Amino acid sequence: MLELLARGAPLAQTLAALCEIVEARFPVALCSVLLLDADTGTLRHGAGPRLPAPYCNAINGVVIGPTVGSCGTAAYERREVMVEDIASDPLWADYREAALPHGLAACGSVPIFDSQRNVFGTFAIYHTRPGPFEARELELLRDISGLATIAIETANQSAALQASEERFRLVAEQTGQVIYDADLIKGKTVWAGAIEATFGDRPEDFAGLGLAAWSERLHPEDRTRVRAAFQRIGPPASPVEMRLEYRARHHDGSYRHVIHRGVVVTNAMGIATRHYGVIADVTEQRCTATALAQAQKLESLGVLAGGLAHDFNNLLTAMLGNLNLAELSTSRLSPAVAYLKNVEAAVLRAAELTKQMLAYSGRGRFVVKPIDLSDIVREMIHLLSSAFSKKISVRCHLAEHLPAIDADVAQVQQVVMNLVTNAVEAIGEAEGTVIVTTGMCDLEQPDIATTFFPLHVEPGRHVTLEVSDTGCGMSAAVIHKIFDPFFTTKTSGRGLGLSAMLGILRAHRAGITLSSEAGKGSTFTVFFPASAREVEPVQAGPVATAPLPPDGVALVVDDEPSVLFVARQMLHGLGFQTIEAADGVEAVERFREHGATISLVLMDLTMPRMSGKEAFHAIRKLDPSVRIILSSGYSEEEALKSIPGNELTGFLQKPYQLRELEAAVRAAAATTKPHLCE
Repeated sequence: MLELLARGAPLAQTLAALCEIVEARFPVALCSVLLLDADTGTLRHGAGPRLPAPYCNAINGVVIGPTVGSCGTAAYERREVMVEDIASDPLWADYREAALPHGLAACGSVPIFDSQRNVFGTFAIYHTRPGPFEARELELLRDISGLATIAIETANQSAALQASEERFRLVAEQTGQVIYDADLIKGKTVWAGAIEATFGDRPEDFAGLGLAAWSERLHPEDRTRVRAAFQRIGPPASPVEMRLEYRARHHDGSYRHVIHRGVVVTNAMGIATRHYGVIADVTEQRCTATALAQAQKLESLGVLAGGLAHDFNNLLTAMLGNLNLAELSTSRLSPAVAYLKNVEAAVLRAAELTKQMLAYSGRGRFVVKPIDLSDIVREMIHLLSSAFSKKISVRCHLAEHLPAIDADVAQVQQVVMNLVTNAVEAIGEAEGTVIVTTGMCDLEQPDIATTFFPLHVEPGRHVTLEVSDTGCGMSAAVIHKIFDPFFTTKTSGRGLGLSAMLGILRAHRAGITLSSEAGKGSTFTVFFPASAREVEPVQAGPVATAPLPPDGVALVVDDEPSVLFVARQMLHGLGFQTIEAADGVEAVERFREHGATISLVLMDLTMPRMSGKEAFHAIRKLDPSVRIILSSGYSEEEALKSIPGNELTGFLQKPYQLRELEAAVRAAAATTKPHLCE
């Protein structure tokens, strides 16, 4: 009997066993247990292993009262009721027809009370012959009813606990969080809530999982800190609240960022008795916050890089222009020519560096048109292959008939070259493989929110470029910094390759993902938005030029005196007379005074008082047909966003050389003067 109670056997089984104890002691006795439904005041069948089933069914659900047989009366009047003759006793007047046909002649019933003296039900003993009950029968009946009280209370507590846990589970599931309640004395922890959504485990997999076992799922770098917090206990009878953030292992082996809020409760002796709390998955929020912080950092660095590149380009324009002028005035046989060439080469290398800085800032020079990514990759691999080590195998899986992408050919070539070159260098002198793949995919917003580095990527169809290698791979610390400007793991190099590439991708509204692990290689995947346009066929043809106008007058506008001097001298060398202005306001005033004689305007875009764009529109109002060449340290696309293409004669990106200025002037001379409507 005690074993049944200890292991929590079903109540019906326990009550039947109690009946069998009495029936075994008194073979002539038949026993039953009826349970009281306090809400309806009815008695329900609990046990009656030897009683006839039709009789049990007949009395099941009777309402207790003062004349409802032995059991109904005992429950109603809260006292023992002993009926020696069912056939004649008035308490059985309404029920004797149910009992007598089954040979039941006498019935004694004892109320079963709970610890608060509330009636649980009745324990009854039947005889098949009329007559009094033995004293020892009644004594045993009273003892057994006490055991019945324990069994029913245990069952009720278990049912209440299950109901509470079910309510707990239902509430927890609605929160979207994982909720736990740990009994530290019994060593039992109940888990509920969004277990599968958060960690990929079935709820039954968490059954029996204690907090110590849970801590094994934590990221090794977080485990010691979290365990120490779990063991922190406050003063007696004072709960200790905790808020932790750490990484916990998902069923698929990845780690999720979680916020854990918990409370440890102690008893009056300071012993921790209970620990409960909630665990919320904040992986997406953390990724979004990290991406935002990275984007803000890169944006700030981009603005800085763009501004520096612009200012350097002004300086380089003056240096390069003066070099060109010095070369024109120096005999080809002079020893100084070689030195001038060396200086020119150094200036051009510096100009390439500023181009990389502009690319990083997203302000590089772009000529955007629909292109086939697979064609670009195929051409670049062919050009680069001769520089690869023979130990490295470069394999291409290039999809045909991909949608076009709207991109600048040179910039996409730069992306391909950077990724493939980095992959080859990651393998080094060892044998290895680089795999270059193009394809197509559709991106959805949930993927974008948690997958991409800090670039603005829109949902929809994308054309992909994937470059994977079997090289040395990267640690998490390196991955975190890989796109920072001037960060490099190489012994040589400026560390602008990948950061400049990120600027190119930003300008193309493209995204990039990186998967890598130290010693296991890396995979970069770039996502270009697919274009609705078709790839344009290549059209080759001569560029229209014209002889320079004799005795032409050019208005030269720049706020940098050194650039103004160089531009003036170059134009003099090309046969122009010049009028100079140091900003947009002066430019408009000079054109208003001398507009009838001015055939060309060479004007900087970034100037004080009035910008080049504002001066451009003001001069156009004075003379819609004048030829205007604009110049800037930024790219043409970035600089001319607000100027219609059909109103512009030409553009020169700084730094420029004499031959580039001459080509721009000749191209401008070849254009028909536009007649523009206001």
